[in-house]
Amino acid sequence: MKKFYFATLVIMAVALISTPSTASANLLSDPGFETGTGWSNWGDSNYVTEVKMSGAQSAHAWSWNYADGKFEQTVDVTGGVAYKASGYLKSAGLDTGSAWIQFQWDGAGTAVESAKLTTANTDWTYFETPWTVAPDGATTAKLGYVLVSPTSHSGNDVYFDNANFDAQAVPEPASMLLLGSGLVGLFGFNRKKSVK
Repeated sequence: MKKFYFATLVIMAVALISTPSTASANLLSDPGFETGTGWSNWGDSNYVTEVKMSGAQSAHAWSWNYADGKFEQTVDVTGGVAYKASGYLKSAGLDTGSAWIQFQWDGAGTAVESAKLTTANTDWTYFETPWTVAPDGATTAKLGYVLVSPTSHSGNDVYFDNANFDAQAVPEPASMLLLGSGLVGLFGFNRKKSVK
């Protein structure tokens, strides 16, 4: 009987450890670019109502006066936790440019990037960065929804909508304590039965 309880204990521990964590709620302010709250934009960029995936408007970047357009937002992060940025992109034309989603820890260093949209795509297409663990000591991530062109050019036109920045959920200590005390109780119950 002890072997049965020990095996049960091991199986439960392995199941808990190997269970993938689920993503938390979106950490961005105004992820649908409805009001522009929380976002800063630079270069050739604005908000438009005529092209949108959902809601009232989307973010729009092109390269006419400048070689690029970008929408940025900085969010708080915790070192040791994995994060992922995602969103939808659409383009009526990308002659010389490319568009993607990226983020950087504390606004510096190498950016974590999604795949790049390099050709016109009239359908909204989902892009995401890989899950990436924030370094110890990191306190923020600067997100960017980016269009870059080698030169200013009228043939580059990109829309962004339904942005996301998610953190992988980490099991809370209370849940681990509850599981541990339950397992100790199960072991104690088994010892009590075997003494009788």
